[in-house]
Amino acid sequence: MQAVHEQTQQSGQNVVSSTGPLGQDRVGRELRDFAARMASLTDDVTRLDASLGSSLRAYEELDRTTKSLNEWLTDTEHRLEWLKKIDFLASKNLEVDCEVYS
Repeated sequence: MQAVHEQTQQSGQNVVSSTGPLGQDRVGRELRDFAARMASLTDDVTRLDASLGSSLRAYEELDRTTKSLNEWLTDTEHRLEWLKKIDFLASKNLEVDCEVYS
């Protein structure tokens, strides 16, 4: 993008040097306007790049957090299954003890 800008400026300077005073003024104005638009475009692209980088980092953090949460949920589900089995076995043992000692 910078190369296109420099090439356009150079071409514009060549046109300025080969035209009369009225043409030089007009081409000079257009070159300054072009340079201002290019600077504005460059600023916009820089801001968008920073914003995209920030959004990407936020997405990556969200992705890591989501994976961590899913791992925790899976682990918790497995623990609950074991607790249910332990509770079931304890209940069965209690029933057997009640039957034996009744």
